[in-house]
Amino acid sequence: MKEFSTKMLGYTLVTHQTTKEGLKVNAVLIHEGVDIVRQIYLAFILDRNSQRPAIVASTEGGMEIEEVAKTKPEAIKTYIIEVDTGITDAILNSLEKDLSL
Repeated sequence: MKEFSTKMLGYTLVTHQTTKEGLKVNAVLIHEGVDIVRQIYLAFILDRNSQRPAIVASTEGGMEIEEVAKTKPEAIKTYIIEVDTGITDAILNSLEKDLSL
């Protein structure tokens, strides 16, 4: 693990979520292996369209959310957060239902 981590530190990571120049890797998180029963995708973002904070979630978890966005966009749910009210019970209830929590 140390060998792989050392190689990653200082590496420039280029993905769909970075600019063409990428981002320098400054830290590596290592966690023991676990048995994964189910994966979900959950992110807090600034929504470009509404210019508000938002939660993006999907039952199609895993590493390739960009692929899900291309092939199954209906599987991705976005919950816009109004700044003056924050995350409401209605948002949490929808999130719980949509993710089958």
